[in-house]
Amino acid sequence: MTGQVPESEGLLPRAEFYLLLSAVLNPGNTNRNGDQLREELLPDLTELSDAVSALTASWLNGFRESLAQLESVDQPLKEYSRLFLIPPAPCPLNLGYHLDGSLMGRTATVLDACYHRYGLERGESFHDLPDHLALNLQWLAWVMALANEGSSGEDADENPLADAAGVIADYTLPAVEQLCRRLDEQARERGLSALWPELLNVVRSQLQEDRNWLATHLGSAKPDPAIAYDTAAETTEFDAIDLCCQSCGVSFVAEEALAMMISRLREAGLSTAHLERCPDCSSSQNAGILAMTPPGAKRFG
Repeated sequence: MTGQVPESEGLLPRAEFYLLLSAVLNPGNTNRNGDQLREELLPDLTELSDAVSALTASWLNGFRESLAQLESVDQPLKEYSRLFLIPPAPCPLNLGYHLDGSLMGRTATVLDACYHRYGLERGESFHDLPDHLALNLQWLAWVMALANEGSSGEDADENPLADAAGVIADYTLPAVEQLCRRLDEQARERGLSALWPELLNVVRSQLQEDRNWLATHLGSAKPDPAIAYDTAAETTEFDAIDLCCQSCGVSFVAEEALAMMISRLREAGLSTAHLERCPDCSSSQNAGILAMTPPGAKRFG
């Protein structure tokens, strides 16, 4: 296998699809309002629909209807915060949360190694963990573009499509399937729009398609993740942490879920200030929205 695929097989449209969804799921994207989703994202997805199988006419019509039913222009951002950001977020976008039951476990380690394998590193302004879905989708777009060009990673023996197939099958898709189930449930219970469930479900559908398509393309070769990492998922229990709210200055106690997130981020050398907010401030602000960028083409060496 060389990893080279003719452009007619649709690698570039797939890459563009993952880049679009990576951008809209990036916590640093504070311009994620109803008008922009309607006037920018929807036309871009519609343009890709002939080449990206998950973007069916039925899905596009449903997404268009969900946008039309928004009650305010900032509703998408508010619902994003409630679902994915405000601690304790009911539907974290960290893949390891759904696969390992913890942060900074096996999944984060494997995916971070995948980025490094292709000479990529997280930007300095990125303050989340390497298993964030926005990062993973951009990495998938990166390796699909490499494969389309007939290129490989830093090692000439590497196969971008085999790495993509292994990561999708073993990490991205299983986590997104669990995330979608939880997201559908939480959106119904909280009386939220169908907007975010629809966007995550179309990601799931395309990942399923690409898993099957890559398996067929790769034939008998077994796609493996970019690194073998046999450490079992950690099940450490975390004690409550005494904190001072970064917004109002009041002292409060972070219970186990929030304490786990803060502990893992600190272990990774990342800032936790965006999480150190008391419940009152967390619920009254779009807490947790960071100036973040997915990993770009920043090379080592």
